[in-house]
Amino acid sequence: MSLNYLTIYLAITVSFPICFAYFRLASSASEIVRHMAISIFCIVSSYAGRALFWDAVPVWLGDDWNAIYSAVGGGNINVIWNVAFIYGCWRALKALHLMVPDTDRSNWPVWRAWLYPPWRRRRIVRKS
Repeated sequence: MSLNYLTIYLAITVSFPICFAYFRLASSASEIVRHMAISIFCIVSSYAGRALFWDAVPVWLGDDWNAIYSAVGGGNINVIWNVAFIYGCWRALKALHLMVPDTDRSNWPVWRAWLYPPWRRRRIVRKS
């Protein structure tokens, strides 16, 4: 077994408890924690699903891999994991938005919440 397959099996194996734990947190915590838990669940599970499909399944199926690959639409199956990853990032941005104080939140839309507080934004975008 090559190092690539060993590491992908390890990555998939350690992702299961992470997904399980954060999925459980998503139903029983504050709104910020729920958003972050769903975010982490989506991001980790999208990586694990992609790795499982592209790295592990071809080894398990051998010559039958081409039939499965064609049956699921080829590379278009990546759309599933891309959407899960994008949704996870969106939920992380929602959590960051909820961390902005109530008085400032209306001035900081979700897509810009990662730049809060304002002094951090100025430091990031100013010229060196």
